[in-house]
Amino acid sequence: MGKTLYLECYSGISGDMTVAALLDLGGDRTVLDKVLRSLPISGFETKISRVVKSGIDACDFDVVLDKEHENHDHDMEYLHGHHHEGRECNHDHGTGTAQDRHHHEHRGIKEITYIIEHSAMTENAKKIADSHMTELSIRVPVIPGFNDTEIEIRDIAEYVRKLGNVRRMHLLPYHRLGQDKYDGLNRPYLMGDVKPPTNEKMERLLKVAEEVSGVECRIGG
Repeated sequence: MGKTLYLECYSGISGDMTVAALLDLGGDRTVLDKVLRSLPISGFETKISRVVKSGIDACDFDVVLDKEHENHDHDMEYLHGHHHEGRECNHDHGTGTAQDRHHHEHRGIKEITYIIEHSAMTENAKKIADSHMTELSIRVPVIPGFNDTEIEIRDIAEYVRKLGNVRRMHLLPYHRLGQDKYDGLNRPYLMGDVKPPTNEKMERLLKVAEEVSGVECRIGG
């Protein structure tokens, strides 16, 4: 008899915390390490440890970037008039010395798809999709300035079509419901001037998704 793990991710899901929880449930660390090593990217390492928070012992999974790839205060600049078109960029800040030089990357769906398809996880993902023992629902947050063009949604829909056995594709329009949390913590909300996509735009993107993916498509959900 098979076992079913149901994840209700209505408001999103934290990748590192999910990996840690799955490891605590018995996930094979050896398999995880093998897949991560197979990714055609560099500049990171993972750390797995035990932590105790509020009296609860749990697994902690951390992705640690090297100095050339670590995040910095301008990671959201592509949403504020400094758009990188999904390509690798180098930036000089401050005095222009080596210490001030940062290296970061913004990847689009084509780059991400390439990474997945050239890793050890691909065949297993396809096997699960083709087994007809599970149905996949693909949820795509639509973020203005990042992936809200018809070209980008078309690329994502093509990937959905290739997966097979996908039940439906959800387009989730960006919203600002989290802004109050930032205000309550006295932290700057870096996407404060980014407006949610209009209903008309979402309908256009929905039409593209329906035409290309070949599966049921919805806005929201």
